[in-house]
Amino acid sequence: MSINIIHNPITSTALLKLRDKKSHSKLFREGLLLLSEIIAYEAGKKLKTKKVKVKSVLEDTVQESIADDIALIPILRAGLGMTTGFLKVYENAIIAPLGMSRDQETLLPSMYYSNIPENINKCHCFILDPMLATGGSACFAINYLIEQKKVTAEKISLCSITSSPEGLKKIESEYPQVDIYTISKDRELNKSGYILPGLGDAGDRIFNTIM
Repeated sequence: MSINIIHNPITSTALLKLRDKKSHSKLFREGLLLLSEIIAYEAGKKLKTKKVKVKSVLEDTVQESIADDIALIPILRAGLGMTTGFLKVYENAIIAPLGMSRDQETLLPSMYYSNIPENINKCHCFILDPMLATGGSACFAINYLIEQKKVTAEKISLCSITSSPEGLKKIESEYPQVDIYTISKDRELNKSGYILPGLGDAGDRIFNTIM
């Protein structure tokens, strides 16, 4: 497993806009789109490739291409905000959402929806969730893919915008073969399981449901 923190002036500036509580939903979604696309490129560097013959303008040649099919596993609902950015890079990807909710007292996740095809084990799977907080939902999703859909851990990548030290440690401990890609390792979780400084509730900010 490797924890890949994607930090540069572009990601830092975009993250600033996401953190700013004054950023309206349109600006939040635009920043999320940019950062998701950047993560998609970075996470693609470790994908397996195959050689493909192609007829160019002047001659035949051989070019490397991604070997695996790609599946995007957005964790509902906030993970949908990352899907469009990944589709700009992997335009033929399968989109297979997982719906999970978190008990506000125990902070444990439960699944209420799955639309994952049986042949998903042929794909490299990108789990998409803007916030890696306690790591409970991420572990649930990873375990579901491995145990129920027979995806090998090496073919799973976890992608987030911000991550807590606690969440990163949990994934590292329980699923050491899964690579993590994130824009920021934030300071800590509060008692309610929210990341500090974090982004607030990413789902509410994406869908403009803050009351």
